[in-house]
Amino acid sequence: MSGLLPKVIVIAMVTSIVDLLLLPPVSDRDMDKPLDERES
Repeated sequence: MSGLLPKVIVIAMVTSIVDLLLLPPVSDRDMDKPLDERES
């Protein structure tokens, strides 16, 4: 149980961070663009 609570908190934090990053309308293609630029 004590190990599950931190996991839920981390998931909630990651979800809120992703929500902040995706606040502007972002499509899957838009998400791939920055990834491609970082790789190349």
